[in-house]
Amino acid sequence: MSDTLHSERREPQLQFLVLETTRRCNLRCIHCAVSEENNLGNYPWEDMPIEVFQKLLPLLRTYKPMVQLSGHGETFLHPNFMEMLEEVARAGCPVSFQTNGTLLNPRNIERIVRAGVHSLVISIDAASPELFDKIRRLARFDKIIENIRLINETKKRLGTDKPQLGFEFSAMRQNIHELPAVVALAGDLGVANLQVTELIELNLTRGQSLVYDPAMTDWAAKAEAEAQKRGINLILPPNIPGRQVAGASNETRLVDPSSPATYKGLRKTCREPWEKIFVYFDGTVRPCCMIPERYGDLSVQSFEDVWSGPKHQALRAALLSDEPFDVCVRCPFYGWEPIESEQVATAPTGADPEALLCQDREKREQAGRHEHNLALHPLLCQDREKREQEHAQVLAAHAESLREREQPIAALDARLQEEVTVRDRQLAELERQNAARRMELEWLYRWMPLNRLARRFLYGHNLRGRLLRALGLDR
Repeated sequence: MSDTLHSERREPQLQFLVLETTRRCNLRCIHCAVSEENNLGNYPWEDMPIEVFQKLLPLLRTYKPMVQLSGHGETFLHPNFMEMLEEVARAGCPVSFQTNGTLLNPRNIERIVRAGVHSLVISIDAASPELFDKIRRLARFDKIIENIRLINETKKRLGTDKPQLGFEFSAMRQNIHELPAVVALAGDLGVANLQVTELIELNLTRGQSLVYDPAMTDWAAKAEAEAQKRGINLILPPNIPGRQVAGASNETRLVDPSSPATYKGLRKTCREPWEKIFVYFDGTVRPCCMIPERYGDLSVQSFEDVWSGPKHQALRAALLSDEPFDVCVRCPFYGWEPIESEQVATAPTGADPEALLCQDREKREQAGRHEHNLALHPLLCQDREKREQEHAQVLAAHAESLREREQPIAALDARLQEEVTVRDRQLAELERQNAARRMELEWLYRWMPLNRLARRFLYGHNLRGRLLRALGLDR
C-alpha cells in the first residue's frame, strides 16, 4: 500500500475480500500446514457450503470489492468453484484467485478467460524441476509450465489481456538461490507480478527461515536486477536487513519483534483492517490470514456489525500506534514506518476516538497505552495462551499415540521374525530334499541308455526264452 494511504488514514472502506472456498489440497508441500507432518492431524478438510456463499452475494453486490476466491486450500477442489467464480463476476466484482496450477486444463482455462478473471497467481517455489517437485510434493513442474503457456495461448486467441498472471515464491534456505531464475522464468512466461513471501516455519521446514538473514539481502538485490531487466513487478518481503523500515533515513534501523524498544516510534505499514476481510470456509471472519481469532460470523451477523465492531476498532487503533498486537509485530507480510501523523479515521458512530487512539503521544503514554490494549483485548491474550496449551497437548497426545502404536508393532515384528525363522528352516529342508531328488534323477538319466541297450540285447536275441527253456521254466 502506498505511503499516501498510510498518511491519510481514511475511513474504513471495504476494498478486498478473501473468500476461502476450501481447506482441501491435492499437494503436500513441505512448507504448508496441509501436510500431515506439519498439522499432526489437527487440520479441517472442509469446503465452503454453497449456502454460505450465497449469503455473501448481497454483500458483494453492494460493496463490489476485489474478491480473492482462494484461501488455505486448492480452490479448484471445490465442486462448485467455477460456478462461484462466474457468480462473483456477475455481481460486478473483480475476481482473482491463487492456485498450485496442477488442476488447470483446457476446459476450465477457457471458462476463466471468458469470465474476465482479473488476476491469477500460481505458486512457483523453484525454477528447476528437481527442486520444485521436492518442495511441492505431488506436483509436476513441467505440467504446470505447460498450463501457464496454455493460459497465454487462450488469452491471445480470445483477444484479451486478462487474467493478469502472477507468481508467489516462498523464500527458504533451500530455494533462495533460484529466486533470480524464477524471475527470469516469469519474464519468459509473460508474468506481470512476482511476490516473495517469508517462510513460516513448520515441522518440515525448521531452520529454513530467512527472516532477518543477510543472505536475503544479497539474493533480493540479484532478483531486483533481473526483474528490472525483465519489466516484472517484484514484491519483496519486509524483514530484509536494511529494509525493515520504510524511508531512506531508516535503512540501517533494525527491528527485533521481541524488543519493543527497537520499534518505538514506528508503526506497521499494514492497511488490511481498513480495507480487507478474510472469510473462512464456514462464514466466520478474520481481519487477515495471520490473526486466528474470529472477529464475527457473516452467516449470522451483518457485515456492518462485524466491520464496525469493537475488535476491528481496537485492531486499527493498535496498528496506528507503536504498540501493535503481538501477532502484528511478528507478521511476515508488512514492515514498519515512522509515525509522522497522528490523524485517525473518523470513528464509527458510538465509538470514543480518545479510547481508540490518543492524538498526543504524551497523553497516550500517560493513559498507559499498553495496559489499555490489554484491557480491550483480554480475549486475544487468553486465546493465544489457550492455543499454545492446545498445541502442547496435541504434541503430547501425538507422542503418546506413537508410543502406544510402537508396542504392538514391536510385538508384531517379533512374531514375524519367528515366522520368518521357521519358514527359513522349512525352505532349507525343501532345498535338501530337492537336491537329493536331483541326484536320483541324474543317476537315472545317466544309466538309462545302458538299461535300454541291455533290454534290446536280451529281447533281440531271445536270450530270455532260451534261458528259461534251458532251466525248464518255460512251461
